[in-house]
Amino acid sequence: MTPGRSRPHDWTFDQARKPPFLPAPSLEDWLSTRVRDVPADQALATSRLLDLGHTVPFIARYRKDETGGLDEAAVRRVLAARDLFERIESRRAAILDAAERQKKKTAAFEEQVLQAPDLTALEDLFLPLRKKKGKTVAAREAGLEPLADWVWTTGHGTETPQEGQTLELWAFTYRNPEKDVPDAESAIAGARALLVERLSEDASLRALARREAFAHAVVAVVKTDKAKSGSKHESVFNLREKATALREGENTHRLFALRRAAHEGEVVPKVDLPTEDPSAMDRLRAAFEAAALTVPEAPGAALLKEAAREALDQHVWPDVAAELLQSLREDADRAAIRPLAEGLRRRLMTPPLGDKPVLGLHPTKDGGVWALVDAGGRFVKTGSLHLAEEKLGEARALLALLAREGSVAAVAVGDGTAGRERAHFVEESLKAAGLDAVVQVVSEAASAAWRASDAAKAEHPDLDPEVRGALSLARRLQDPLVELARAEPLRLAEGPYVHEVSQRLLGKRLQQTMESCLHEVGLDVNRAPSSVLAMVSGVGEDRAKSLVANRETGGAFASRAALRDNGLDEKTFVQAAGFLRVHGGSEPLDATRVHPERYAALQDFATRQGKAVGDFFGEKAQGLREDGALQEAVGVRTLEDVVVELSSPGRDPRGPFVAFRYREDVRRLEDLRPGMVCAGLVTNTASFGAFVDIGVPQDGLVHVSQLPSAVEGQPPRLLLAGDRVLVRVVKLDLPKKQISLSMRGVVERPATPRARVDRASPRKPGAARPTHRPRPAPSRPRPGAGASPVADASANAATVARPGGGTLPKPPTRRDHPRPSPRPESDRRSERPTARSERPAKPHDAKPSAERKERVDRPASGPRPAFNNPFAVLAKLKEPKKD
Repeated sequence: MTPGRSRPHDWTFDQARKPPFLPAPSLEDWLSTRVRDVPADQALATSRLLDLGHTVPFIARYRKDETGGLDEAAVRRVLAARDLFERIESRRAAILDAAERQKKKTAAFEEQVLQAPDLTALEDLFLPLRKKKGKTVAAREAGLEPLADWVWTTGHGTETPQEGQTLELWAFTYRNPEKDVPDAESAIAGARALLVERLSEDASLRALARREAFAHAVVAVVKTDKAKSGSKHESVFNLREKATALREGENTHRLFALRRAAHEGEVVPKVDLPTEDPSAMDRLRAAFEAAALTVPEAPGAALLKEAAREALDQHVWPDVAAELLQSLREDADRAAIRPLAEGLRRRLMTPPLGDKPVLGLHPTKDGGVWALVDAGGRFVKTGSLHLAEEKLGEARALLALLAREGSVAAVAVGDGTAGRERAHFVEESLKAAGLDAVVQVVSEAASAAWRASDAAKAEHPDLDPEVRGALSLARRLQDPLVELARAEPLRLAEGPYVHEVSQRLLGKRLQQTMESCLHEVGLDVNRAPSSVLAMVSGVGEDRAKSLVANRETGGAFASRAALRDNGLDEKTFVQAAGFLRVHGGSEPLDATRVHPERYAALQDFATRQGKAVGDFFGEKAQGLREDGALQEAVGVRTLEDVVVELSSPGRDPRGPFVAFRYREDVRRLEDLRPGMVCAGLVTNTASFGAFVDIGVPQDGLVHVSQLPSAVEGQPPRLLLAGDRVLVRVVKLDLPKKQISLSMRGVVERPATPRARVDRASPRKPGAARPTHRPRPAPSRPRPGAGASPVADASANAATVARPGGGTLPKPPTRRDHPRPSPRPESDRRSERPTARSERPAKPHDAKPSAERKERVDRPASGPRPAFNNPFAVLAKLKEPKKD
């Protein structure tokens, strides 16, 4: 460094002193510290595969022997760490180049840059190289930098002032009226600005303040003139919390509440050091002063101390506070994005109905627009459904005719305007006609955007947008993954904070989630649209369009090998072939997850056995493990995957389709009674619980205290929008139209095969379902998992219907202690609380006693929740339709 610019080192703030710089890590050392859950050799092997141009899904699925079996999430972590390492090295080189161009590159500076551990440290070192502006530029142009250097060197003992050489006298010699420096005071002010800049750009001081802020600072709010009593943001007006506590996942909602209040101008976030340690900021100031001055009797001692305080208060601390708030924002975004991505994954991985004809119904104010698709998802015909009072009979006859002529297996009804009412009408009409087609309410998220898109117009140019919407609903039931993948991922996100998080980060994460699901399931290359094929590993938009064009002109692809001659070069073929399926072709392995690069090894094995490869499908696939030559040819982990795949070739990881139904005896709020067990769909989640649609116009609330917990022997369950759950009605408030629900003690059982839609053996109209003997509830209730199927709730409050017929015992309803023996339904019905509208009116002066109030508000089971009217925020929490 130049004389007088030495790095300060003798400050007194020792407890927060920054450790000495370490040498710049190699890629191996970097990966071992940034991806600690992945062994260094596996991380390096993964990095080498990425260097070869392999994609993340390909490495995770087909290079397990090289990576040690890393899954896709681990491979992505290695990729992110590797990209960050490359960014740091690139920035390191750019800073050294800038220093050389400005002729400020010294051996000491180069050493600091080469040893900087991260981007933040590099940016601190780059500050002195940035283009200057403001008072410091004017001070340099006025020739005041030598004065600032003299104050600095005398203050650090590297220069001794002459006898009688005071700051005021020496500053007087730097007068320059032509440069707006008419007197000594103006010269001292200019020198001070330069000293403040020097201290505020010191990398070590900034690192010291940053470590103190990130470790001990608190986040508080300052109310503005816009803040009013009774504001919806009043909950954050008194916020004062340690930053480390706000980073914890359960406090994410507080950060978002603060951000909303700040966005509307009612508060301004502020970062302070803790008030319980009032000397903390004083110690930090003392550290800056110690860095600025080591000779207390120097002529410019007071000026250096003032510059140190100004550098901290007006430059370094505001910058560090902004960094801290940005870091909290990013942490909150990541915490909020995780469940949004998981919710999209559950929707994409919803079990498909499969290759069966489906009738899609897009609800409208007057009825609906319908579109019929065949088993392959191809459009057949369309029309309108009119539900005026005088045309109800015609509508019922039309539905029955379409179901019979089209052999309709299911009807997909959009969840838009009056969607549930339309679904009830369709279900009742088909049931009256003796037809057993499944009726399902399907989400219309992003449907409006897709049906108006260029891709939809190109696919169906002659259809109206509403007809395209009905067509999309039908295909969403046939194959939710492929149809939803046509839409923009951001439009499919549902849940809290979806519009408040970084849309760039959310879009990137949702895109990765969509691609991950597509690669996990695989695509039928003869049916997938080009927009979805483009997401497959290595394909891209241009190759996807080429594949679809060749498919339309030359017919369906007969094998994976044919893809080489129809738009895929060898490198792309290797990356993509394992994720593309060809059903009914000449090579049976083409319909499986087995990669074509393993075909030769499997064929050699089958030849040695005197059989064909197809002979080892099913249980005989276990014999592949015993062949050492095959194991050596494909690898241990890869062979295990091959055995699993051939044991059940072409299996769908999404599982079987199970229809969801609300309770048939529940249509209105008045149909509910406390103690009823109902099947429902989670519509939204919040910090205080989850809202569930149980088939009536109003959603019910499952308070957080009524969610399944480890106390009951169940692990905590992450509920997301769209999840199927079983709930018990705890409390009703008919005048306010509020429903309190509970999931505690409600047993959720897996669906039986009877619940699957099977057109090969339909149940005859009017035939009774086979009965099953109820099984006793397990001592440790099994928790629900994600989008697991949920059975219908029985009309009988004492039992719960199973998906395939039969009943389950009713869960306990008081303090989770079941009665010794069930009593007749008539006796139990008499004990049920009546609705408020059925109770006799009480005089105005009659007030319930505290004991009675506690007894009425107490839930049927589990600890008493704090019913604080969270229904009031339901309208704000429920996400509006994006389209």
